[in-house]
Amino acid sequence: MSVYGVARDLAAHYATTVNTPDIEVEATGAPTQATVRIEDPERCPRFTAREISGVAIGPAPL
Repeated sequence: MSVYGVARDLAAHYATTVNTPDIEVEATGAPTQATVRIEDPERCPRFTAREISGVAIGPAPL
């Protein structure tokens, strides 16, 4: 769950609303082949994601 999701849950619990700021984000990098379909926009008014590539999986440096 995201911070925004926690805020929405708390707003529902306390019968209030969440103030969502208008954010301008510039997309950079190569296009992705990933797709998303939101089946119920009323229940999911906002969805964000970021594709990350070039990550090496290995043991933790502890």
